[in-house]
Amino acid sequence: MENWSKSEVEDWLVQLCTAFKCVYLPPEKKVDGKTIVEWNRNREEGDLVKYLQEIGLNSIPTALSVLKNVQKQVSEPSDRPSDGDARSMKRRNVEKSDQAVLAAEFVAEYIDTSKIVEGFIDYATACQLNFFNSNFTFLSPYLTLVQSSGYGKTRLLRQVAYSHVMLYVCFRKILSTGYPPRTNKAISALFGGLNQKKRAAYVNELKRRLDWFVHNALTMKSQLLSVEGTQKPEVDALFPSERFLEVWDYPAKGRPPSVTSTDLVVLAFDEARECLQVVKEIGVSQFRLMRQALREFSIERNTRDRKIIGIFVDTSSRIQNFAPNEDDDPSARKVVRGHEIDYTAMKLFHPYILAASDVHFKPSSSEDILSLRTSREYLRVGRPLVTQSSIVDSDFCKFLQRKLYGGGSSLTEPAALGIMLSRVSAFVCPRHGVASDLVANHMATLLACDDERKGVLSTYVAEPRLAIAAAEIWNDESIFRNQCIPALQKALMSGALSQGIRGEIVAQILLLLACDRACIIEKKDLGSCVSLREVLKQLLPADIDENILQNVIPEHLEDAQVACCQFLQVTHRFTKRTAIELAERHCGASLREGQRGADLVIPIHGRNGLGYLTIQVKDLVSCQSNCAESKMVCKCLLPSNVFAEDLMEVEDLRDLDQSSVCLFMQVGARTPSATAVKMPKLHSALEIFGIKPSCLSRRTQ
Repeated sequence: MENWSKSEVEDWLVQLCTAFKCVYLPPEKKVDGKTIVEWNRNREEGDLVKYLQEIGLNSIPTALSVLKNVQKQVSEPSDRPSDGDARSMKRRNVEKSDQAVLAAEFVAEYIDTSKIVEGFIDYATACQLNFFNSNFTFLSPYLTLVQSSGYGKTRLLRQVAYSHVMLYVCFRKILSTGYPPRTNKAISALFGGLNQKKRAAYVNELKRRLDWFVHNALTMKSQLLSVEGTQKPEVDALFPSERFLEVWDYPAKGRPPSVTSTDLVVLAFDEARECLQVVKEIGVSQFRLMRQALREFSIERNTRDRKIIGIFVDTSSRIQNFAPNEDDDPSARKVVRGHEIDYTAMKLFHPYILAASDVHFKPSSSEDILSLRTSREYLRVGRPLVTQSSIVDSDFCKFLQRKLYGGGSSLTEPAALGIMLSRVSAFVCPRHGVASDLVANHMATLLACDDERKGVLSTYVAEPRLAIAAAEIWNDESIFRNQCIPALQKALMSGALSQGIRGEIVAQILLLLACDRACIIEKKDLGSCVSLREVLKQLLPADIDENILQNVIPEHLEDAQVACCQFLQVTHRFTKRTAIELAERHCGASLREGQRGADLVIPIHGRNGLGYLTIQVKDLVSCQSNCAESKMVCKCLLPSNVFAEDLMEVEDLRDLDQSSVCLFMQVGARTPSATAVKMPKLHSALEIFGIKPSCLSRRTQ
């Protein structure tokens, strides 16, 4: 400790305060490690206790408890660390190494073909202006930046900080190896010493501090916007307000001098769920207190000309936490006395939903069909985090599995549902709590929310790596059978998922398992292109002769391949390009409601081009084996019928008929069977009855 700098001592003391559940208060005079060691060596315990009390360890018993910790820390010679210190040092080195890797990714080239940064800045600026012009319409000048994990919300803020003055506050846990790290000084500067105050005094002091921070940021604008690189990623990735910590300085009393500036100051709160904790002495969360302070700061005569917008960001919080609907917002109360503001008449700004997908993906050309069989480009489809190329696949797969689990080690029911829906296409009811939870904790993507923030539209988009991570969990039969399937069934029964597609969901599961099994048999990675024949063979009941497929697969498709690691809901009309878009993503499609003839399709990679495995699914009691209804269905499965009303030329539809295979699945049949149905002028269609494919064990069947 003797060689520690003042900043290193401060970081260590912040962790001690957190361990003892105290808020760190910056002392008037900071000390280095040598001073603490000398206090301990000279037995000047009184000075050390006073210092510990000054930084927030107020009670004598607490300070004395910490004193023992301090004395233990300084008792070992600096050149002979104890075993415990050595292990701690080793762990810290590993964590720093992890953070260095994350920091390197953080400063890598930012791909923004959709002009997301510009759009976000425009929206934040418009929100601040709307509040300035109509503060009786809007509650407070803040907005929420929302999206599932891995979409680059913090990275977006960092890009904004290159062009706009930003005060960045991160509430990440102290021992977390995530990036960016916790901003200890910013948190202490904002909230230190406020918990003992009453609400009015708390808000007033918060406003005074905000005044100083905005003043500092505007006077230091040139420094904050022209930070020079150091060639050290862990330094360059820091926000400017972390590198110039004096921006968080403020005196004990008084207001700053006025600053003539029209620049917008962005106050960003990352990992902001800590703000949702209630301040016990007041009974109100830090979030609501900050929201109130932002409002009063922006409407008071002396500070209303300072342009400020608050931004709350948190991955694992539901959208309603920071943008609650009126029914759930404690601040949306009725007027009791005439001079109070009618909060029920006020609005919150609509959350900004970040959409940044496929930024690393390079689409295939229509002339390059055969290369899709061996291309690994499909692994670069999805959110930026999932498609990072510098991560080793096996380690990253485990990382994604932990993400699907919700960060814990035990598989909960919502996590099991997410593991199913990351591969199976099903409509999640927007007003069911599951819709928000899947986004917050289990990697679903948020598409939209209504104006009241009561309903959220969420889904799992095309992300082969995430689907493959889920597929490995599916391959653990005990987890799949005992936890994943029951979670899916319960979601259907509770109304969380649309109940009209049960047969289609069963068919999707069987098709995905057949593709997984074919990958294992052919000794390929899950999600790879595999033989069409092998996939159909895995769908057949075990006692059915696979020679039945000779009449189903035409000669020119004998070496055809398919790849399907997940199903997507496709609600638009198909074009000729759609087959390529699905094939290059290794995805199948669940067709829109009312689509003619088929429910599902999987692209077929033929030697002459792409075709489809077109699938119709029924869950009938009446059709238990080969029947007239099934023969009629098979005739409707030709692409020329399925896509007759879509955006495709007649000639292209005829070519698809020759390059496609038709499959009818009657999952409601109790007795398993399979037959080939002869089609006029074309190869036969395959119809399979029951749920006893070769790819499923008897217990799972």
